[in-house]
Amino acid sequence: MRLVGGATEFRGTCHAVSATIAVMQLFDIFLRLGQDGFEPLLRSISLGRLKTFQLFDPLKTRLHLHKLNSETLRKSAPRQWERLKEPDSSTLATELAQAILISHLDMIKAVLDLLGVPHEDGFFAKDSDISSHLKDGWQQKAWDRFHSVHPPAALLFYINHLAWEVGKAEDVFTPGAVNAPVPVPPATVPVGDGKKKAPVKKEDAPQMTLDLS
Repeated sequence: MRLVGGATEFRGTCHAVSATIAVMQLFDIFLRLGQDGFEPLLRSISLGRLKTFQLFDPLKTRLHLHKLNSETLRKSAPRQWERLKEPDSSTLATELAQAILISHLDMIKAVLDLLGVPHEDGFFAKDSDISSHLKDGWQQKAWDRFHSVHPPAALLFYINHLAWEVGKAEDVFTPGAVNAPVPVPPATVPVGDGKKKAPVKKEDAPQMTLDLS
């Protein structure tokens, strides 16, 4: 079985890593989403989930950490960010991605259910083609529904990872404003012949009261 939106294959008790080659590489997702969102991604990694899926020690080795805990993970963020910029960062990006995704299976299942993607607890068969379920606007739809429910950095990363692996995205998705207010131009009054307009001063604006009785 394969984790939807992840590049990890799970076969029995073994965990073999396979990277999907696409126009946009996996490390590009991290880099294009920016450093400000990278530390929250590392902080969102569940050490318990890593142990459950036997990924704790491999990640500790990959991150070059003598001890792996929440503090060392957070402090290593600047160093890991610089490593992602290096030409040979594909394996690091893959193992970071699987650690992040495996830590947010509840979020993954919720997104897939919203999109109507068939899965088994966030996993799907290796040869499954789910691209037909990714309709136009699905990224924004998933973001609007879950960005206030799940960690925003993890959600944005997952949306982009899914688009990259399944939809072969060539650039990252950045969410638009949700229910953004429409700007209201300043009120105007006629000046001279009525063709020119001037802003209404606060003291000149008509006063209105609202009767709530």
